Amino acid sequence: AVRLLNLINQILDFRKTETQNKRLCVTKGNLTNVVYEVGLKYKELNSKPDIQILIEIEEENMFLFFDKEIITMILDNLISNALKYTDKGYIRIRTEWVTENGIRYAQLSVEDTGYGIIFERYYQESGEHQASGTGIGLALVKNLVKLHEGDIQVKSLPDVGTTFYLRLLADNTYPQALHGEDMHTEKQDIKE
Repeated sequence: AVRLLNLINQILDFRKTETQNKRLCVTKGNLTNVVYEVGLKYKELNSKPDIQILIEIEEENMFLFFDKEIITMILDNLISNALKYTDKGYIRIRTEWVTENGIRYAQLSVEDTGYGIIFERYYQESGEHQASGTGIGLALVKNLVKLHEGDIQVKSLPDVGTTFYLRLLADNTYPQALHGEDMHTEKQDIKE
């Protein structure tokens, strides 16, 4: 029942992004807090003893404008997908600042040591590692990243692993988006 509810919610969110009914609501906050929050949830709930979930933060304070709900949905989809396609090894969730062509970005990445996947809407490569799923999760991620004015790239090698890279412009103030109140900015104590 929970899985069906999650799928229905994903379909509804996907439909909202397709029909432009989902709005971006940004606040200025610490992106690392959101990454810790989501990453720790998966560390605590991980039921696969052969998979280690790693959270790597380059800088404790990464302040920028972002939509917490959308970033959480993206991370949830990417991490749960990584768990689905990985039997052993690790899943690494990482945040860092990167500069390319003089432009600064906040980069989130989700890396796994799984079977490798193909990033196309509704398509799963058939083979011995076929996982059950609809393909809506990754299509939703792509739409959410576009809504967030970000960029997503994927590198995937069969039987080596997959890494998704999400980049958000560090200085984007999202003038067309809704703006909420700034999030609590202090670093939370996280015990590993």
